[in-house]
Amino acid sequence: DVKGVIAKLGAQAGQQMNKAQARALNRTAEQLRTEAGREIRSVYNVTLRGVRQASKITRARTNTKFAFAELSFRGRPINLVEFGARAVNPWNIANRRRKQGGGVSVQVRRAGGRKLIAGAFLATIKTGQNAGKLGVFRRTGASRYPIRFLPSLSLPVMAERRAISAALLKFAGQKFP
Repeated sequence: DVKGVIAKLGAQAGQQMNKAQARALNRTAEQLRTEAGREIRSVYNVTLRGVRQASKITRARTNTKFAFAELSFRGRPINLVEFGARAVNPWNIANRRRKQGGGVSVQVRRAGGRKLIAGAFLATIKTGQNAGKLGVFRRTGASRYPIRFLPSLSLPVMAERRAISAALLKFAGQKFP
């Protein structure tokens, strides 16, 4: 009996309801972050730690007229080495009669197995925020240089995938109707 409880609380009913609503929204946002990690990891071969670091929750406050909580993702494209990049020599490729060059194999999605990036190679990144780490590169011309760093998807792009965003909207609707 909500009306009876509101009548008993009197003037403080509005404040108490705002507080309860903000707490419920914040709890739902935390649960949504966990579910987002599950959904993204069910499709892509990423770590839960990476998903949590890329997500940000704007918590609901009680002093606003309309309380809201927001889950957002930010981040740069993930290094392909994070997807288990392995150098593949040309003689290790099945049904290869002559050496045509190997590449690097990665598994970005959980389903579908490893994909070969032909002509790519692993090297240490010299500059930038990932300096000193391993990266996947490909030559842009016939000569030795220049080479180009090959990034993959970012977590915001993964979260925007139609199936994942639909599942998260459905989950949020069930938890906070």
